[in-house]
Amino acid sequence: MKTQTPSNTNQSKTSVSLYEPDQMVSFAAHLQTFFTENNLLSDIQGKAYVKVPGWQYAGTKLGIIPMVEEVTNQSSDKEVRYQTKVALLNIKTNEYVGCGFGLCSSLESGKKNKPAFAIQSLSQTRAIGKAYRNLLGWVIELAGFEVESSEEDSTSTTDRQSDDTALKEALASMEQSKASNAKRIELLLALNHECIERDERDQMFANIYSMSSERCEKALAKVQYKINQYDLNNH
Repeated sequence: MKTQTPSNTNQSKTSVSLYEPDQMVSFAAHLQTFFTENNLLSDIQGKAYVKVPGWQYAGTKLGIIPMVEEVTNQSSDKEVRYQTKVALLNIKTNEYVGCGFGLCSSLESGKKNKPAFAIQSLSQTRAIGKAYRNLLGWVIELAGFEVESSEEDSTSTTDRQSDDTALKEALASMEQSKASNAKRIELLLALNHECIERDERDQMFANIYSMSSERCEKALAKVQYKINQYDLNNH
């Protein structure tokens, strides 16, 4: 089983608060080492950008989980185009603390022959990355990495100008769906256990937002069983 490098062990086991500057300095140093050792960086024109799983790791350590709230098919006869809305939920306070919007179109360079599901998936990836960048960008810069990435955020100026209005509307509607997200949050947290292999975790991350409530409960039971067996064998 491939395991993640436990760099800065004390940092990884302690509770970290986004609102404590001294903790954030230490956390940024932890991220710098962790991202490098676990291949969570992309080299784009000589600059290091954090991959979306890296943003998810940083957010999860802070108790901040991405929740896909809406996927909109904006396709036409000439274009396959999807927009995804992602909210960031602070599981410690049960409050939404941010939001991001991601677009992907088949008219983009290199996307012409991509199937529709791949276009939709990338819009989700971009939305997650954008949501975390809006909230944690300064922490990532403190760690010494670049924040803006053209691959994960290719929205136009017009699209960006609509973000503020859309954010307010989205956050208002998201308050109504907290209960239905409870199992997803529990599963997302369980997937960060050290006994869960990266391939399995990444696959569930990619599919968790399309899971029915019943399927999510079954996946959670499977993950919890694996965790319980691991704990029994190692304690």
